[in-house]
Amino acid sequence: LFPYTTLFRSMSDRIAVMSRGHVEQIGTPDEVYDHPASPFVYRFLGDVNVFHGRVQNGRAQIGGWEVALPDHVGADEAAVYVRPHDIEIFPVAEDRNALRAVVNDFVSIGPRVRVSLARADDGSTIQAEIGREVFGELQFRVGDTVAVRPRQHRVYSSAA
Repeated sequence: LFPYTTLFRSMSDRIAVMSRGHVEQIGTPDEVYDHPASPFVYRFLGDVNVFHGRVQNGRAQIGGWEVALPDHVGADEAAVYVRPHDIEIFPVAEDRNALRAVVNDFVSIGPRVRVSLARADDGSTIQAEIGREVFGELQFRVGDTVAVRPRQHRVYSSAA
């Protein structure tokens, strides 16, 4: 993520992201990063967590997390894309509209800590990246159960 956006911003004011000879998106580096037009563009710009959910009445239930999907009312399934730095981790006691997960591992990377978690409901992996100060305040260890919730996400129909 970081190297791509830094490179794009230093080389041009507009970029085109292509896949197999097809233009996926054209825009400024910020437009492409903040509003990726497709799952391919989202993945191209860095690490991503993908959560799958069934859509009913404009909402998707993903574990203990409920997502409003007003633009996907007609869809049966949706894929919710979340970057690791957009995952919030907090104590289970504050579990409001969140997924439960178990801490598998963590590693400090300068001012950030990359946390690997396993969803409590299906065991799938969630990658989160939080500030060292936040990590220090949380004081969790490998094996602890925590709650996680995306701060920002992007939804694509599963057919995308």
